Amino acid sequence: MNNQTVIKPIMKKLKHHVDAYIKLLAKGHFAEVIDLYYDPDITQIENYDPPIVGKERLRQIELDNLDRIAQVNCKVLSYAVNEKDGLVMGEMYIEFTSKRLGKMLLEEAFVQKWKDGKILYQRFYYKDFQHLLG
Repeated sequence: MNNQTVIKPIMKKLKHHVDAYIKLLAKGHFAEVIDLYYDPDITQIENYDPPIVGKERLRQIELDNLDRIAQVNCKVLSYAVNEKDGLVMGEMYIEFTSKRLGKMLLEEAFVQKWKDGKILYQRFYYKDFQHLLG
């Protein structure tokens, strides 16, 4: 009789990746989020705008947006993870100070498709940016 032990690789559950992703967002590490969690061929859609394809393109857009912002606070309010299908859905708010427009708020819902610890697809749904007083 052979008593060999079969060792299976431990796969991180999607929820572990999502939790780490959310912690980085909360700390304002947006470029690191892209570097660590975006698939090279990611597709992103904002509302009904045309898709933006590619990690490098999205990273440049994010860096350009951050150049126009003095301060940002991002918080995921709630989310749900479907491990079987690799789906993540949630809601978040982003409060920021635009160098040109002042304090703003964006509340949005999002849907993401993950595979092997990377985001393949994400779509954001929101109405408008809100101007905040003070």
